[in-house]
Amino acid sequence: MRRLYILSILLIMIMTLFLSCRDKSENSSPSKTPTLFEDRSEEYLKDGKLREKIEVISSRGGADGVTGTYYIIEPDGSWISGSLLPPIGEKGDPEYRGKLTEEQITHLAKYLAFYNLDTLPDIGKTEVNPKEIKISFGKKVSRLISGKLSEKDRKIYDRYDGILETVQSICNNN
Repeated sequence: MRRLYILSILLIMIMTLFLSCRDKSENSSPSKTPTLFEDRSEEYLKDGKLREKIEVISSRGGADGVTGTYYIIEPDGSWISGSLLPPIGEKGDPEYRGKLTEEQITHLAKYLAFYNLDTLPDIGKTEVNPKEIKISFGKKVSRLISGKLSEKDRKIYDRYDGILETVQSICNNN
């Protein structure tokens, strides 16, 4: 179990390094391109806890309605996850729960900072059977509806996907 957690963290780190290098090669402004060495995690932490509750919802529309998964992590690190129930994607009863360690909370905060959650814009247009990722951190709510994405939107999609994968990895390996 611990080996799987370490492997998933390494995979996330490799992916983030790749994204960082790709952005730099496209003449992005260094101040807007986060790196693993730029630690802004304190923006998401207070006294070793998250500043706000984070909620991540990954859903998809289909013939049966909206289905998917939700994750809710409280500031103290306690978390729950469960399924979204058709037809309208309401949160079902929690299927899993746990509590993050202080180290995992700090790790999560580093990735929220790396993916610039505070500047994550809404993108996408409603389509038939859309895939949606919604991320809430306190009053900040960002929503991605996938479909045909431009190259610029694809980079934003990668940020949403990175946050979703980080939350899934931390909670699923806890």
